[in-house]
Amino acid sequence: MATTQDRIELTSATLFEALQGLAGEIKGDMARIDRTGGTPTEAGLAQLRNKVMEFQALMAVLDRALSQTREGGAFVREIVGGIAKNILTRSLGYEAAHVARLEQEPSVPLFGAVTFARDLAQLDRLAEQVPTRPAELDAQVIAARNTLQGLIKRCPQIADFG
Repeated sequence: MATTQDRIELTSATLFEALQGLAGEIKGDMARIDRTGGTPTEAGLAQLRNKVMEFQALMAVLDRALSQTREGGAFVREIVGGIAKNILTRSLGYEAAHVARLEQEPSVPLFGAVTFARDLAQLDRLAEQVPTRPAELDAQVIAARNTLQGLIKRCPQIADFG
């Protein structure tokens, strides 16, 4: 009969496999973005964001399961940390590239302030999760943040009838 500890370790292994599979999907999406010039479309960015959020949630569940294993999962945590750093750093670069493309649009959408605020929040979340990044990426993040703040200011004010 399997002990609770054995089931936890099996669960951790299953979660790790799922995380690796999802990381592979994300890397495939990133490769497609790179093949098309390195700037994601709105749909491509939305898909990437969703998968990255799923990856982060799965990481949290795996971390919890690993904390209950005999060894605490230090080796697996190290592997997952490396994968996560790579994915989050590249995601941050795609967010910055997306904003650079937005900056070149001649007009802003009517309800753009909401969309741009969401983009700014996502950029800030990723920047917080990737505290050490190359200087070039750091400059792109700063420029993207400034661009989004400028775009939000350019958006038309919508009357509040509430």
